[in-house]
Amino acid sequence: MKKIIICLMSMVMVISFAACGNYMNVNNQNACIVDGNEKIVVSYGDIESNFIIMLNEMGYDNISVYNTDDIPDRVLENRKGKNITIVERVIGKVTNLDKNGDGIILSTSDSTYNYISYRGLDFETNDETIILSYLVYNPDTNYTDDIVERYDFPLDREYED
Repeated sequence: MKKIIICLMSMVMVISFAACGNYMNVNNQNACIVDGNEKIVVSYGDIESNFIIMLNEMGYDNISVYNTDDIPDRVLENRKGKNITIVERVIGKVTNLDKNGDGIILSTSDSTYNYISYRGLDFETNDETIILSYLVYNPDTNYTDDIVERYDFPLDREYED
């Protein structure tokens, strides 16, 4: 029986890793593909806990946080009037700070729509700074691109140039 359970758990892990693209959570550590290599970056657990408390204090209710690739369209398209707050968690890195604050989203498997701008942040960054961003969707509409607030946090500076 133990062998069957171990085999099933192994299959689930393999499928999970194959589907996650550039970002995955492994043993409460965040593994990202940085410059073609898998790297472990700092955990965002404490930041996220404090962030959710802050959102609650601001009056947001029923907060659900999703990774970029995990937000179901049906949730975004049907949130109006349901007293829920959808938040997208984005892990990215600065790719060209000198030009425009260009960045790339690491927490998506979509290589076409993975751009993010880090222009105008209120903390210092360099190329290769790993940044955690939270995008708060407007709870009063069903528009899939209606983000009312964005919060950015430096997550990892180990890979900076």
